[in-house]
Amino acid sequence: MQLGGVYAEYFNNVFMDGIPEVSKIDKTIDFNWGNGLITPDGADFVSVRWYTKVKAPFTEEYTFIIDADDGV
Repeated sequence: MQLGGVYAEYFNNVFMDGIPEVSKIDKTIDFNWGNGLITPDGADFVSVRWYTKVKAPFTEEYTFIIDADDGV
């Protein structure tokens, strides 16, 4: 994320079907949406697809730890 963030596509469904409602660059992936809107129209039953590249300083095994609600 050194170059500005993570490309994100936000969908108004849980299947990531169709055209994303919102496409943007998220500076980080660290959210607590609570009861607020995630897309302009959706607060629940939405999904997000993030794209990024990670440049590791060494060639070795890395572990990514994810804490999420409702699925990853």
